[in-house]
Amino acid sequence: MDAPYEYQNFTLPREFRLLMICRDTLDESPRAPSVGYDSFELFTTTLDEAPQFQAVSYVWGSGDREVRLHFRQGGFLMITPRLANSLKELVKECSAGFLWIDQICINQEDEEDKAHQIPLMGDIYRLSAQVLVYLAPDLFPSVTIHNILAEASTDTMYTESIFTETRQRSLDYMRRAVAAYCDNDENRVSYDKIGSQLTRICNIRDQHEAQRPVSSGQLREQVVRETPYPWVFLYLFFKHPWFCRGWTVQEFVMAQKAIILTFGLSTEPTLLQAVLESADEEFYENPQLGCVPALFASQGSNRFVGVSTLRSNTLKNEQPSFAYVLDKVLSNSEVTVRQDSIYAFMAFLDKALQPPVDYSLSWMDLFNYVTTALARQPQSLFPLYYLQRESIRQWDGHESLPSWLPNWSEALSAKRSLKPSNLSRFCADMKRYHYHREHANALRLRVSGNVINSVEIIFAKSDHRSFDEDFGWLPEFLDFLRAMEREFDADIKLKKQHNSQGLLGVSKQVKRSGGSNDVAMRIIEGILRLSATEDFIIQLKTANDSSNNIQEDLSVFVRKQTDDILRDGLKLLIKKWHVFTSDEWAARSGYGRSRFRHSLPWDYTSKLRCHLEDLMLKPYRSNVFLSASGDFGYTYGSTVKGDLVCILHGSRVPVILRPANDSSDTTYKVIGWCYLDNAMFGEAVNWEEEEAQEFVLC
Repeated sequence: MDAPYEYQNFTLPREFRLLMICRDTLDESPRAPSVGYDSFELFTTTLDEAPQFQAVSYVWGSGDREVRLHFRQGGFLMITPRLANSLKELVKECSAGFLWIDQICINQEDEEDKAHQIPLMGDIYRLSAQVLVYLAPDLFPSVTIHNILAEASTDTMYTESIFTETRQRSLDYMRRAVAAYCDNDENRVSYDKIGSQLTRICNIRDQHEAQRPVSSGQLREQVVRETPYPWVFLYLFFKHPWFCRGWTVQEFVMAQKAIILTFGLSTEPTLLQAVLESADEEFYENPQLGCVPALFASQGSNRFVGVSTLRSNTLKNEQPSFAYVLDKVLSNSEVTVRQDSIYAFMAFLDKALQPPVDYSLSWMDLFNYVTTALARQPQSLFPLYYLQRESIRQWDGHESLPSWLPNWSEALSAKRSLKPSNLSRFCADMKRYHYHREHANALRLRVSGNVINSVEIIFAKSDHRSFDEDFGWLPEFLDFLRAMEREFDADIKLKKQHNSQGLLGVSKQVKRSGGSNDVAMRIIEGILRLSATEDFIIQLKTANDSSNNIQEDLSVFVRKQTDDILRDGLKLLIKKWHVFTSDEWAARSGYGRSRFRHSLPWDYTSKLRCHLEDLMLKPYRSNVFLSASGDFGYTYGSTVKGDLVCILHGSRVPVILRPANDSSDTTYKVIGWCYLDNAMFGEAVNWEEEEAQEFVLC
């Protein structure tokens, strides 16, 4: 009687197992549910001595391991029915004679075996002759025309009433297009037709290759011409869960060669990329496809493009940073076990920094381990740049994460204009190092630096809307200015009542002419500087310039851009702004509005409208504040009056801290990084390194 197969323990660090195929076809014995018998054999080798082999990338699915896989040397393993069904196709494509399949080659019941093999998986896929990406046809989700149209209707652009007719035409067109992929008797998509379309695309490729080599552009054009509604095919195809699974990222990115298997067909990933590029071009050329981009907004196609770029860079020996992978890929990945949110991406982390594979650790412990390791190696606090993320899913215990630790499972806030890579262009800390020192509490981080300022006024957010073509945007902008000025004036009056210095110097400066217009201009110029600085940093092409050169060029850029906008008529507008209120503007006749419009000295009102819209957008996207010294700044954290603006050694940008509610005087919560005028290039650092204050971040 057959007994379960007994795995042999590994004795060498780089040992792994391979599934050897002992004959070309699977056993068709009626002794099902089972496969194999004399078809397979497991043997152990090392990564340095292994024969040529192919690795399999696939999705386990939710099925239990209830099918027996028999080995020629005796014994059997239990595998999922889905893997059992796919083995025949995998064997057919296995020209090397050896396969690596995690479900078989790793002892899934032994934690020590998994701890030994998981750190090697990146090398296993990298050293394989080819990666077979198997998309099980039964895992394509079942969708209806109604599901697709409902998803397309989420495009916020087409919710405006003026687009009602356009939106309806687009949805009607989409309904007809999706119907071509449905069974005749119902409105449910038939995935057999997805296979038929893939066959058509592969045939187009084969015909071209048989005739003569063609460019990828010519192939894309041919595919679009001969494939009905290619965007429907792509939307449905990239719904397969393989495109969103966490483990599949390193499996695909590390592959030297890869091929996709599904519906009995094999195709190269580059062919799918070509079709995707064609459909993307069609979005902008066909007005009937107005609602289609919403279907691809949070879907596997976007992730496939990003992961394909990572793979292309890796093949050029341009290894992506682990922080980049966590930031860009983890938040869009699905994992069954939370710990795999780190283990699934270990191929991108230096082996010296890899955490131990121990599933008794919580996901928070692993986030803490890798984030601390990332900060320790370059002696930098750059993980703080990855704070301010948007909650797209709530994992148990997320509220217990330390304030300094990015929740890598969430997406970086879409409201942020500056990316983490942009922030490294600043030099607020004068390039001082962060020296890691252990704290008794592993969830606390000891850092050094000093307080340089505090938050005095936080300008309220406005409900941002796009301005219309007429001057209806004018009162909205002026109301926005009034609201900001009220906050400014209220704080000034409060300071006067308490004989506090604070902003008194600023109030004297901006009110030197005795009018409120100077306050408005002060606010306008401050926000303009913030926006202009962002524009400059984003446009900066090289990070090799010295901070002095960057600061000098930035000063020229900001001054020029600010002066240009003010010269566009904004100064005159500010001088007249107090004349109108929203009600007064609404009460004016068309003739009265026209007279006002023609009294302003500019010929390009659309340009000014864009400038004003940007001004309103800045406080809408972030928390714009005025510091105690009168400098403008902004942060994406939820700051309040009295929060401390600090320079921490190892952080190229200032950080806002708030004292924690405990008995310690040195424990603080991180609110987030911030931009602050006159502090971004070391202007505020007036202490020696040994004079720095210690902060404990909790």
